[in-house]
Amino acid sequence: TTTTTTTTAATTATTTIPSSLLLSEYLSPDSKCEADRMGATSLAYIGDVVFELFVRSRYVWPARRTSDIQNRVVGIVRAEYQSYLLSQFLKEGDDEGFSLTPRELSILKRGRNSGGNTKRGPKRFYKKNKNNSK
Repeated sequence: TTTTTTTTAATTATTTIPSSLLLSEYLSPDSKCEADRMGATSLAYIGDVVFELFVRSRYVWPARRTSDIQNRVVGIVRAEYQSYLLSQFLKEGDDEGFSLTPRELSILKRGRNSGGNTKRGPKRFYKKNKNNSK
């Protein structure tokens, strides 16, 4: 077992890392994991990480400045654009649409709705107007 301590201006965190785990174990999902039983926030977190990894992989070649890559990736992985891409992905009756099984759709919806009533993102999404009482 290895113990590391990380100190920042605000916090000190101690992490215990079991030295018995192999790299292949870190890179493989837990065999006991059942997506149907995961919480919505965990599903959303994992989904965002996987999506961002794919998007980052797409834009690292040809070589660009890191700040340019980051700006492009952030524009794509933000919630609004993910929602747009999902709507395109699931278009019914379209040759480019994609079907999900009822189980997959259920998991997707749970992860997507994990934010609850928490207001995240730009304030412009929460402005009141005459036609919208929320």
